[in-house]
Amino acid sequence: MAKPAVDRAKPAPRFQADDVLADVVDRHPGASDVLLAFGLPCFKCIVAYRETLREGCAPLLLNAEEILSRLNALPQSPEELPRSAAEGPQVR
Repeated sequence: MAKPAVDRAKPAPRFQADDVLADVVDRHPGASDVLLAFGLPCFKCIVAYRETLREGCAPLLLNAEEILSRLNALPQSPEELPRSAAEGPQVR
């Protein structure tokens, strides 16, 4: 008898380029450290409630995919966070 097929589809990433910046920061306590490490302080102002990650990166010429990669690499549990959630030197 054949075994049932196993669904090996990857789960959707927690963070996506079209996520509003305020939602990104609310979703994980380490997200703000990651954004700051890349020089993206937009989440601190009123624009964060309507601007997406992609839109925030564009005028600063930041690579949204690189930031998303770091955000999606954050541990599921905040207790697993290192001292700096950005995990590494600042990127400029």
